[in-house]
Parts: sequence; C-alpha cells; structure tokens
Amino acid sequence: MQKLYDGLKKIMDWKEYLFAEVKDPDTLQVLLRGIIVFLSALIIMRAGPKRMFGKGSAVDNVLVIILGGMLSRVITGAAAYLPVVTATIGIVLTERVVSWLNMYPALTKIISGKRTVLYRNGKFITKNMDQTMACKEDLYEATRLRLNTEDLAENVDEISMERNGEISVTKKKKA
Repeated sequence: MQKLYDGLKKIMDWKEYLFAEVKDPDTLQVLLRGIIVFLSALIIMRAGPKRMFGKGSAVDNVLVIILGGMLSRVITGAAAYLPVVTATIGIVLTERVVSWLNMYPALTKIISGKRTVLYRNGKFITKNMDQTMACKEDLYEATRLRLNTEDLAENVDEISMERNGEISVTKKKKA
C-alpha cells in the first residue's frame, strides 16, 4: 500500500516526476520523458539551420553524438531537463553562428575544409590520396557506382574528395 501511495505522490508532483534528475526512474517516467525530449529536440532542431543534419559532415556527426548523449541523460533521469535543454539550445545556436561564418570564403576552408583532387588527366595524385587516406580501389569503386564503369582513362576527367568526405567523379566530355 505504501508503494502505491509513493507512486501516486510522485505522479502528483509532475514537475519533479518529469523534469528532475532521479536515481531510478520507472517505466512511465522514462516513456513520458522520452516523448517530451523528442518534442523538445524537434522544436530546437527546427530552429537550427536547415542543413544542420542534412549532409552528414563532420560537424553534423559531432552534433548528433553530443546532442544524443545529452538528451538521453534526461530521458533516463541521469540529468535534469532544464539545464540539458538550455545547453542543447546553446549548441544549436552556436552551430547556427558557425554556419553563418561558413558563408565567408576565408573561413570556409577552416570550418568545412576544401575539395581535394585525387585523379586528373589520367593520373592518380598519390600525395593527395595519402593525405585523404583514399586508395585506388576507393576511386575505382566511386567510378563504378557513379558511372557504371571501371575504365578511368576512357571515362573519367577528375575524381575528388569533397569537403564532406564523399568521393565525386567528373565524367569526361566526349568530343
């Protein structure tokens, strides 16, 4: 009977039940916190730049890891709601500022990196391949996937490692 009373008392104090740090949350508490955190995160992410998670860049991946780790602590009761959501908003706003700074060419290379040419004029550029840790098989694979061929000399003008880490293939123009 005492356990039931304690459970009802927890539910009555809904702010603490839903938002405070707790040692051992019950199933309903985790469910409700999960829903609240999901909706909060959705609202916060919509406030961020549209491309925030669109490209799968290094910044996008770092954000996913950090925000996922932080928000999961609220769901499990390991952290209180308000400080974590405040920090999440701060991180998203910082990402917005970084995205804005990325529009300036002088800062783009620092923030997003630059494209690196790996193959041009029928030759592998091994210095750049070593720098980007790409091997010849990676370039052949990209050519097969994008042009449905393995014949670089006949079909490929240039292969590059883009800023987001993807390998792009530029097809030769036929005369």
